[in-house]
Amino acid sequence: MKDDIEIIVGLTGGVCGVFILLTIPAVLVLKGRKLHNNRDSKNPYLSHFEHPFWMWALIILGIVFVPYNLYMQINKIIDHYHK
Repeated sequence: MKDDIEIIVGLTGGVCGVFILLTIPAVLVLKGRKLHNNRDSKNPYLSHFEHPFWMWALIILGIVFVPYNLYMQINKIIDHYHK
């Protein structure tokens, strides 16, 4: 029973966690910066990671980590049920 719960938590946490931590914030920042492109004003709180490269890097990491996590979880399921 404990292993079944671990599998469910691993699947949902691995997929949803990547989207919540990496992909969704990066997309929101890209869209927000596109909508409010206000480079004329002086803002002391500007991020040092202002270049879009950093947001795209997070999105690509999310795209890479979701299939990898699914692969690892599916292998865990297969190993669990073929004992």
